[in-house]
Amino acid sequence: MYFRHFGIALLSAAALLPLTGACTKVESVQAESRIGLAYNVALEQPRTKAATAYSESVPFKSYAWYLPAGKSWARDKSDATAYFADATISFDSRVWRNTEQHYYWPKAGSLSFRSYSPASIPVASATSTDGISVDKDGVTLTNWVLNKTTNQDTDFMIADLTSDRTANVTTYGYLGVPTLFRHKLAKLTIQASSGPVPTEGQEPKIYKISLKYIFTKGTYTPAAEAAAGGTATPEAWGSKDEMEEIVIFEDSAGQTVDTKAHNFTGASGLLVIPQVLNAYTAATDSRSTPAAIYVEYAYYDTATGGYPSTPSSAEKSFEGVASNLWAIGHQYTYSLVIGEENDPIEFDAGVADWSDGGSYTIKIGGE
Repeated sequence: MYFRHFGIALLSAAALLPLTGACTKVESVQAESRIGLAYNVALEQPRTKAATAYSESVPFKSYAWYLPAGKSWARDKSDATAYFADATISFDSRVWRNTEQHYYWPKAGSLSFRSYSPASIPVASATSTDGISVDKDGVTLTNWVLNKTTNQDTDFMIADLTSDRTANVTTYGYLGVPTLFRHKLAKLTIQASSGPVPTEGQEPKIYKISLKYIFTKGTYTPAAEAAAGGTATPEAWGSKDEMEEIVIFEDSAGQTVDTKAHNFTGASGLLVIPQVLNAYTAATDSRSTPAAIYVEYAYYDTATGGYPSTPSSAEKSFEGVASNLWAIGHQYTYSLVIGEENDPIEFDAGVADWSDGGSYTIKIGGE
């Protein structure tokens, strides 16, 4: 892993005024230390299992719990007391830290940390359960809405639990609390090209691309440890509803495409709620209609010297496709190829590079 922009902060300010949940015993321990607590922040790069730089312009939230010396998070989590909560951590003078409140390592005992990004995600409250909530068991995001126009600029991530820490640690020459973020949404790239080499000025046109029957609201729950006699529960997006059509591109004039792939989702791609794409019934939600990709397109008509007034259309269900799941932290690339097959849309599996996802060729139409 590669980490950057973190370090030890030797602070001389007064002792930390603890946030909610910190007890008197912890306060007295804090007052004995002057070793500043900083963060060691990075973003996982799944292909290499290394880490890439986390954006310095995106603050995140962090929570910490305290355990006395001799106790560990794995064995004694229930005994942990809040050290600080809902702390906004931002990049400041080569150190990731809370710029409004100094935090110090306790002289005795250990701290365990949970963090999520970005800090701008609304926090659940006593009057509304919608939004982020954090406890010892993890981070939950309730009733998150994500479509083409809502929350597309919010790349929801959660850092791995960092437990039983007693000081800033060195990672490849840097100091801080190791904070490795992982994506919790899925991401799509949709591009299109012409199969046969078109005559210049007679390229096929695309008028509309959309994803149909897509869940655009859901609740993320963290993995849960197995209770006595039970089984562990993996992280998941459940309680999905508000199914809708996500229009990727629509233009009455059409967009011509040639053999070079044209990206319709932009450099940042399209964020979506992770979901199963085929029909299913589950405990928290179900899908009666498989998700599908829909395309309106047209070929140049040499007889009339133009394009038809009404474009052709094709819709392909994801039912039975090799990858019928948009998984947490994965990117999927869909390449639309116009005019290669008479079968309107066909999938061909490949490999993508964001996080163990897939790349698919979708062959559309034919003259």
